[in-house]
Amino acid sequence: MLDRFIREKECREITGLSRSTRWRLERANLFPKRRQISLNAVAWLESEVQDWCARVSKKAPPHALPNEVVDATGARDFLLDPIRGVRR
Repeated sequence: MLDRFIREKECREITGLSRSTRWRLERANLFPKRRQISLNAVAWLESEVQDWCARVSKKAPPHALPNEVVDATGARDFLLDPIRGVRR
C-alpha cells in the first residue's frame, strides 16, 4: 500500500490540533516532521500522523484531561504549555 501526503486541513481534522500546536510539537520532536512537497507547500505522511495518534491515545489514561499532570504527592495540576512544562 502506498503512503500518501496529507495537507494542513486534513492533518488538523485527524489530530484535532491547531497548526501552532503541531508546530511546537514538531520543534520538540513530539510530532512527525512536515515535508516540503513544492516551493510553497508542505504536507505530512499519513502513516506517520496515524502512528502518532495511536501512540498518543495509548499513553493517555482514559480519565486524563488535556495537559493534566499529577505530581509525586498525587496533586493534580494543568500545564499551560505542555512543551515547556509551564504550570498555571
